[in-house]
Amino acid sequence: MRSMSMIHIKDDKFSYRFMLRLICFYYVFTQIISVLRATSIYNTSYIANVLRAGISGLFIILFLLNVNYKRYKFGLEDIIYFGIPVLAIPYGLLHNQFGRDFLSDFFTAISFAVIFNYYKHMPPEIKGFNLSYLAHFELWGTFVSLVIYKLFPLFGIPIRSVGNVSNFLLFPLAYFLAYGNKLWILSVALIFLGGKRGVMLSAIALICFFYITDKRDKLKTAFVIISAVSMVALLLFFTSTPERISALPSSFQRVGSRFMKVNPFSEYRDWYSDGRLDEILGAIRQFDGSSLNLLFGKGNGFVYTVYHNGLVRFSNRHNVHFTPVAFLTRYGLIYTLVFYRGLISCLVFGIKYLKKNKEHRFVMCLLLYLFGTFVDQFTAFLPYADYQFMMCFGFLRGLFHSGRRVNHEELYERT
Repeated sequence: MRSMSMIHIKDDKFSYRFMLRLICFYYVFTQIISVLRATSIYNTSYIANVLRAGISGLFIILFLLNVNYKRYKFGLEDIIYFGIPVLAIPYGLLHNQFGRDFLSDFFTAISFAVIFNYYKHMPPEIKGFNLSYLAHFELWGTFVSLVIYKLFPLFGIPIRSVGNVSNFLLFPLAYFLAYGNKLWILSVALIFLGGKRGVMLSAIALICFFYITDKRDKLKTAFVIISAVSMVALLLFFTSTPERISALPSSFQRVGSRFMKVNPFSEYRDWYSDGRLDEILGAIRQFDGSSLNLLFGKGNGFVYTVYHNGLVRFSNRHNVHFTPVAFLTRYGLIYTLVFYRGLISCLVFGIKYLKKNKEHRFVMCLLLYLFGTFVDQFTAFLPYADYQFMMCFGFLRGLFHSGRRVNHEELYERT
C-alpha cells in the first residue's frame, strides 16, 4: 500500500485537465495540417516542433511548481532518466557537433524524464482525466483529416506520402475496446485507410492483446484472434507480387508496395531498399567496437551515415526508426535496458492486475495503448514524441510499483 508520504505531486486538477486537452489539440491540429507536408506545400514539422517544445516546457514548469521537494526521492530509474542525458552533454561534445540536434536530444530526453515522473508520482485519486474526451476528439479529428487527404487529389494536388495517420490513433482504438464501444471498428478502419504500416500492425497486435487479456468471452476471443491471423495472411498474400497488389483498391496499392518490400514470402522483397535496415546498420556501425560507446552511447547530437549497396544514401541522419537502436546509439545499453525493463514490467504487472480486477476498464485502456506503442516502437522512434505514451507509462509504472489496488470508482471522473 502506498502511504500519503509517498505521494510527491500536488493535487492540481486544473493542470491535469488543461494539459490533457492541450495534448489532444496538438495531436489533432498537427494531424490535420500534415496534409500540407504530404503535398509538399509546406513542411509542417516546423510547426509541430515548436508546439511540442512549448508543451514540454509547460510540463517542466508544472513539474517544478507541483513537486513536493521534501518528500521526493530519486530512485534508480529516475537517476538513469535524468542523469544519463546530462552526462551525455560532455560525452556528446567529444563525438558530435553542437547544434540543433544536440540541444533537441537533451531537451526531449529531459522532457521525457519530467513527464514520465509527473504522471508516475501523481495521486491515484486525482479526478483529472477524461479519456472519453481524448478518444472521441482524436477519432473525429483524424476522420476530418483523412477526408481532407482524399479531397486534395480531386483538385489536382497529389499526395506524395504513404502514411497519413500517426500512432496516436491507437489511443481511441484502445479506449473503445476497453470500454466496449463499437467505435473501435471505425478506429481500425481509419488506421487502415491511413496506410501506415507500423500503425496497422500495431493495431492488429493491440486487438489480439486485448482479447487474449480480456477472457470474459472465450468464443469471441477465438473469433477475433482467428480473424487477425487471417488478416495478416491475406496481407502477406496480396503483397507478394505486383500483380496481386494491382488487384487491391487504389488507396491501398502504395502501402501494399511498401509491404511487399518487407514481405518474407515475396520474391520481390528488398529489405534494404525499404531503408529501415540500412538505418539500423548505419547507426550501429558508429560504435567502432568500443565498449564505452556501447555502455553510454554516443551522446546528445548523435548522427550517422546511411549506406545502400556501398553508396551513401543519407548523411548526418539523426534518429533511427527503431527505438531500441535509437536509445542504444544515443544513450547506451544501461539506459536502454532500464527503459525496456520498466516498460515490459508494466505490461506484465498490468496483465496480472487485470486478472484480479477484470472490470477495471481505465487500466485496461492505458495498458492497451502502452502495448500498441511498444509494438510500434520497432518501426519508429516514439517515446520522446508521444505524450500519451509518457502518460500511460508513467501512471501505470507508478500504480504497479506502489503495489496498491485502486478501485474502479476511485479513479477519474467520466471515462
